[in-house]
Amino acid sequence: IELALYRSGIISKMNFGYPSKYGWSNSARTDKGVHAAAQVCSLKGEMIFHHKDDLVDDEPGQLDAMRLKVNSYLPSDIRV
Repeated sequence: IELALYRSGIISKMNFGYPSKYGWSNSARTDKGVHAAAQVCSLKGEMIFHHKDDLVDDEPGQLDAMRLKVNSYLPSDIRV
């Protein structure tokens, strides 16, 4: 996930590989017999503008464009 965020331009080259430099948290289960489906993580970072025509000026459109950009670098079983 960190690599996809880096390739999308959300994590800078200077911060890539150093998750302590940005707000990162995750959920984890260690209980015996518990599966790992639907695990969640969150990242607090800078909003980077992503859109093919650079014409999206509304926040929902920017968030959707950013989400699609990150997903393009993730395997199909991991989604933002």
